[in-house]
Amino acid sequence: MDLFALLSRKLKADYIILTSIDDPLAPSTANTLVVFSRDRYLENFQYPLKGTPCEQVVQKETCVISEGVAGFFPGDYLLELMGIEGYAGTLLKYENGMTAGILLALFETPIRNPDRVLETLGSCADWASVEVDRIETERKLLESEERFRTVFELSPDMTFVSSIEDGVFIDANEEFFMVSGYSKDEVIGKSSLELGLWLHPEDCKNLADPIRDSGYVKNLEMEFKNKDGSTGVGLLSATMISVESRPRLLTVVKDITERKRLEDDLRNALKEKDLLFIELHHRVKNNFQVITSILKLQSDQIENPACREVLKTCRDRILSMSAIHEQLYHSKGLAEIDFGKFLENLAENLATSHADFSGVISHHVEAQGVVLGIESAIPCGMVVNELVSNALKHAFPQGRRGTITISLRLDADDNFEIRVADDGIGIPSDLDIRNTDTLGMQLVIMLVERQLYGSLDVVRDKGTDFTVRFRKKAG
Repeated sequence: MDLFALLSRKLKADYIILTSIDDPLAPSTANTLVVFSRDRYLENFQYPLKGTPCEQVVQKETCVISEGVAGFFPGDYLLELMGIEGYAGTLLKYENGMTAGILLALFETPIRNPDRVLETLGSCADWASVEVDRIETERKLLESEERFRTVFELSPDMTFVSSIEDGVFIDANEEFFMVSGYSKDEVIGKSSLELGLWLHPEDCKNLADPIRDSGYVKNLEMEFKNKDGSTGVGLLSATMISVESRPRLLTVVKDITERKRLEDDLRNALKEKDLLFIELHHRVKNNFQVITSILKLQSDQIENPACREVLKTCRDRILSMSAIHEQLYHSKGLAEIDFGKFLENLAENLATSHADFSGVISHHVEAQGVVLGIESAIPCGMVVNELVSNALKHAFPQGRRGTITISLRLDADDNFEIRVADDGIGIPSDLDIRNTDTLGMQLVIMLVERQLYGSLDVVRDKGTDFTVRFRKKAG
């Protein structure tokens, strides 16, 4: 006979009840852990403490009412429902002093010796506290196991539990069986090596050391083989757990086969794109070279200096666009280019093109680290080409020495500002740059206003200073 039955017989109680308390610091609800009556255990239940004799026990540590208890606590409907006449209860505490629960003895008749009943309950308090702790621990363990089982079964990844010693499968979830194609009978009791689950069995050796050292491995890429011979790729994570007080290995394999396939397809597509881009670049580069070569050949056959200069100017403009294309090809991305490097190359090419000014006119470029999108780079390059070419042709007559400064910066208002300045003779004050017969200046104004959606200003003091301003994202 167990202790609850012995206690019931000794006290001649109709009910022996053991409860836990929901919150030791602010208790409001009691949960019965044991309800023993007339040699059998009844179903457990939950009830609020407020307005019950159990509330008195929590407040005063004991409570005993010999008869008529239901009349003292009209709010406790259970007393009347169960036909209880006498009540005795004692508070249970853990070794650390925290409230554990309540041990009750209920009687359908008046209690003849309430002091003896309360003394007997008090003598059982230590044992009852241990019993509360044991039952609560088992309940929490059961709840934990139920939660684990729910997560285990509902996991979208292949999940299984195996023994530490030989890797034999103890359990696996439905996702594992669905992906692998094996049935539960084919898996349980066998190891992954026996099933031939891994495409490269030697990879399993990589699991042993980290699990032994730290107790887990995480996101280890493994190739697995299904029952039908098809293969896949998974990210394997494993950790040590305890199942029924025995160490086990919980393994989760996330199937990334489709992701790896998409990555391979994307990688191949990028390779094809790179090859196409290289081919396109070479074709465009060759076309630029053909055009500039034709212009040069045509220029060599023309004796009229003015016509030859026109062809040379056209050739410089095409070379400017070609230089931007070349800079784009060598940039890290296709959307932006380092415009500072482009300006350096452009200035060098123009200086070489105008060999008559070599050693007489120097240039200075200020645009380190400034990048431009391709939609802005081409019109900007052509604008700078026209302004620098114009300065080389007209700002330094009769061998006059001087400097051309080219700068590009991003101001505080997120505007790009390009300056092409020279310390030459300057342009006449009465010359309206918007009403000239020269194609170069007309081209500059058109590019600034219609493609960059910006503004063009000119200062005629100690030379000529052109400033172009436009928003970072043109258009």
